[in-house]
Amino acid sequence: MRRSDQSPLSKRQQALLVKLADGALRGRSRARAETRLAGVVDLDRALARQRRVTGALRGGPLPQEAGAGAALHMPVPTSRRAGRSRSWQLGATAAALAAAVLVAALVLVPRTTSPSLAIAAGLGTLPAERDAPARLADAPLLAGGLEGVQFPDWAGVFGWRAHGSRDDELDGRATRTVFYEHMGHRIAYTIVAGEALALPEGAEMVNRGGVEIALLRDGERDIAVFIRDGRTCILSGEVLDRATLVKLAAWTADGVVEF
Repeated sequence: MRRSDQSPLSKRQQALLVKLADGALRGRSRARAETRLAGVVDLDRALARQRRVTGALRGGPLPQEAGAGAALHMPVPTSRRAGRSRSWQLGATAAALAAAVLVAALVLVPRTTSPSLAIAAGLGTLPAERDAPARLADAPLLAGGLEGVQFPDWAGVFGWRAHGSRDDELDGRATRTVFYEHMGHRIAYTIVAGEALALPEGAEMVNRGGVEIALLRDGERDIAVFIRDGRTCILSGEVLDRATLVKLAAWTADGVVEF
């Protein structure tokens, strides 16, 4: 059965998908689960993605791609620009499915005491849940940051306008994500509370104006990880040039944006 406009997975379907990928189901239980998920578009791809995110959640190694720094392999929705109608429909379905799988993984899979950078970066693929924080009147910053770290306001200088936000929790740590848009592109800026997360080995390191930035690749998304006031900050999204993320990450607004 093919559904071009598939509704989000139910909580039961999310749980079954996670259990299948985790290898927790055997025999008849596995067969029943596969029957319940028979109508899911791209089920094999979803299972493969979920197996990767399960490995990341358990602290397993993150594969690398030659020439692209470290790679974060996890369930990431793949967006495509407007084009052929059927391709757009399948891409939208894959994005919704990947987001549902990520949410299920956050809730259902046992994790280590420190959240994985792969999962934290994946929060940028999920939809906004509320409006973006308001702009401060006296500084190029947004109100409502996290643990003293405020989000930058890039609208005036770079044209990236904040348009939505969401809050999540990873292993007891608060996270806040603000989404920005510019000329049809969307990027996410996630701040993770608590001590800085460990970077996967092999990340490409760049120093811009004294700011150390780790560059990674996940499918079509570029990811920049850096530290502000001891907190992990993650910029992620599909951009024409990853140098854009470096420029945005290192922007200090003449010292107003603190690191």
